[in-house]
Amino acid sequence: MLIVGQANVCNYKTYTNHAHIDYGDINAATQYIGGLDKTHILVYDKVLKQLVKKQKHITVLLSPEGNPFVLSRYEWCYKPQGNNGRKIKLKDLNTITYMFRGKKFFSPLLYREFDEDKQTFLEDGVINTLAKQSKLITVPNKPRPLKRDSAQKKQRYRMDQINIMLKKLEKYKLHIDHDWFKAQQTRTLTELYDCMVHFSKN
Repeated sequence: MLIVGQANVCNYKTYTNHAHIDYGDINAATQYIGGLDKTHILVYDKVLKQLVKKQKHITVLLSPEGNPFVLSRYEWCYKPQGNNGRKIKLKDLNTITYMFRGKKFFSPLLYREFDEDKQTFLEDGVINTLAKQSKLITVPNKPRPLKRDSAQKKQRYRMDQINIMLKKLEKYKLHIDHDWFKAQQTRTLTELYDCMVHFSKN
């Protein structure tokens, strides 16, 4: 599960694999996070994608028991011109935004906490679904605010609900070595720049 903690990301769209639907340039069996005209994220199962496209040769990773691993591919499509109009010089390619900034990853086991809402996660997005679920939480030792209660009291109760939800999520949070990934992103983009600048037919 991926949560994008950025205020400007409100688009969560999932395109399932339905043969009778023409998505045009959109890839089936893919989740798009963010508007396609701006920086956005694609998450999909690579093997499933190959099966959808009916590729003849498909490579999979197998477990010691011979079962195929299910791997999700994360792609970050960076479009600086779509976000704020800022132009990036080629020599500054390695200074672009860190690809995991504002993103948190959680184990799929989290869905067990919300077994009846799996489809809602896909249709409404993770953030919206968790926000709705948090409103159903009963805060221990505190009565639910009534309509006549003050806005301040309602706000405190709402924050307690959110904090309880965050604690529930925390145990499923996956660790990411951000220092390593930041260094790898900088190194990879630096090498890419060198390849483009020093490219020769020889």
